[in-house]
Order: sequence, then C-alpha cells, then structure tokens
Amino acid sequence: MHNETKYSERRIKILFLAASPITGTYRMMLDIIENIDIKSFQIFVAYKPELLILNDEELKPFRSNHVKIFELRGEKIFDFKGIAGLTKIIRRESFDIIHCWDSLGLLGRPIGKMFGCKIIQSYCNTPDRTATSFSLKYFANWITSFFLDGIIFCTEEVKKSNMAYNFIFWKRQNISVIHNCANAENAQNINQDIIRKKYSLTPGEKVLINIGFFNEQKGHIYLLHCYKRVLKSFQKTRLIIIGWGPLEFHLKKIANQIGIERHILFTGKLSHHEVFELLSISDIFVLSSLWEGFGIVLTEAMAFGIPVVSTDTDGSREVVENGKTGIIVPPKSPKALADAIISLLGDPIKMKSMGKLGKHRVKEFFTPEIFIKKHENFYS
Repeated sequence: MHNETKYSERRIKILFLAASPITGTYRMMLDIIENIDIKSFQIFVAYKPELLILNDEELKPFRSNHVKIFELRGEKIFDFKGIAGLTKIIRRESFDIIHCWDSLGLLGRPIGKMFGCKIIQSYCNTPDRTATSFSLKYFANWITSFFLDGIIFCTEEVKKSNMAYNFIFWKRQNISVIHNCANAENAQNINQDIIRKKYSLTPGEKVLINIGFFNEQKGHIYLLHCYKRVLKSFQKTRLIIIGWGPLEFHLKKIANQIGIERHILFTGKLSHHEVFELLSISDIFVLSSLWEGFGIVLTEAMAFGIPVVSTDTDGSREVVENGKTGIIVPPKSPKALADAIISLLGDPIKMKSMGKLGKHRVKEFFTPEIFIKKHENFYS
C-alpha cells in the first residue's frame, strides 16, 4: 500500500533503453510515447547513435512529445564510454522502471538494478538459436536476466519458444503477452488517384507490396523469384518493395538478372506517412520473412483492408487467420508464395472479403488503445 500511495502522487519515470531503435522497436516505442497517459507516466529514451544514426525527422516525434533523449557513446554494447554514460544517467534521474527493448538490456539490467530500478525486457522474436549455451552471448543474456522484474512477449508463440529454449533465468517475474498495434487511423483519407499518379501506375495495374529491412531474415530473395512466377500469369502487376539495408544492391542485381527489374519499384527508406500512402493503393501485402516475432506490417496492411500472403512465422500465425484474412505459406518457397498471390488475383471477391475481415480483426485485437492500456497496467 505504501508503494501504491507513493507512485500515485507523482508520475512513474520510465527509461526506454534500445541499442538501435529501428523498424519494429522504434515503432513500438513511438506508439507508447504518443499515446501513454502523460499525467501518470514520464518517458525517457537512451540509445546508441554510433550503432544507428537516427535523423532529425525520426527523432522529431520523440521531441514533440517532450521526451528527453540520451545518446550513449561507443560502437559496442559493452563500451566503457557507454557504461559510464548510462550509469551517470540512471543515478542522476532516479528512474522507477527501465524498459529494455534489445541487446542493450544486457548492460541496463545490472546497472539499473544497482540503483533500485524495476527492470522490464520486451522480447519480440524467438530466441537466437546461434547463441548456444556455450557462447558468451547466451551466458550474458541468461545471467543478466536474473535482474528482470518483468517480461513482455509480443505473442504467445514467442513466449512459448523463449520459455522452452531456457534462454532466460526464470524466477518470479511478472510476465505478460502484449500484441503490437496498428496505428493507422489518421492515414485513411488519402487521395489514391494522386498517389497512383505519383508512382506512375497505369489504370488497372495491381499492386503487390512488401515492407522490410533488407537482411536475410526478410527473405526478399524468395519474394523476387516468387514475383517472376506471378508475372507469367498476371503481367499487369507492380511489386513495390519499401525498405533499405545491407542487401539492397544484391537484391537489385538479382531482379536485373532474372529480368523483372522494370516491374519492381524499390522505394528506399520512406516516412511513416509515405508508407501509408502506398498501402492505401495496394491490392495484396506479401511477407516473405523466414522468421518474425510479430510483424507490425501485417496489422498495418490489414488495417487498410488489404489481404495478406505471409510465410508461416510465429507472428503471422497469431496475426493472420489463415484462409480468412489472408493466406499463410511455408517459408523459403517462391512457388507457394506465387500460387497464393495468383489465387487471390484471380478471385477479386475473395480478396475483398479477406480485406474486410482483416480490417475487422485489427479493430478487435490490435488497436493502440488495447496496446497502451496493457502497457500502463503492466508498468503500474
């Protein structure tokens, strides 16, 4: 009762700690920052700019919500400058909670606990199976997980796989499953004719869209070979791939080698609003990932009433109702992806029905209101 009274008299101070707040991590942090009850909670953010440089446009939403940002020095997680800087910040600010989002939590857990903070870790993917029990990475995560007071998993599947793999030192932590959300309500009134003209789309041309960082996980190479198959049945389609990353040059080279480059638009990195513009004119969303803890892009596509074709991942099994809001196929199979896309393109009524059901599912399970309320309750 004493603690409840103490916290009710002031805002709970929470430090978001992320080594590289990109893609899903950045989005989840931003959704909380923009929607949390600021009368009850005060959010701070610490990250490592030398691991990932965020531009002013990406930091602007944090600043506009009066979030204080701390930049930790050093190019590695266990860099002395970063350790000293984080220790100084935590000691000075007297945070109540440190919410760790990625590997920087290995540093934040013991330091935060040393200054009496409650420590929460979000797990948004299945455990890294390359980190065997004999590796330093596995040991560092396991031993520092002893300091965790709370754990948030993004899906039941991710919770199940992490608990089974024994990647965490299990004790009496508070554990919760909080699904990510699709925050697309303010982007529905978009002039589709203007957007189609902006991207030089011809009348009647169907749009397939994919969003993801260009790395091995996202399986873009299988998407390209899938699209070559789709073009044999439906020439009047365009594949739009939104993203950036280390494999960009390689993927463009493959697209050129297999003769589909003139049908593909690689947009590069886009703002959130520009992504929503392209979602508004898309006919099918395609996810080709080899693994995915959740897949926020799936819920965003569904929020726009777009049917999805997705590989079978922990996230897609919980987000997509197979056969109702989309089609789930095995990973690493260009043929299975292509067959699913072709079946939808050949059945406009089914596409429309799936899109409608997907939109309803997002409103029922994946809204910002549900996401925020569960986080507020967990923090409290």
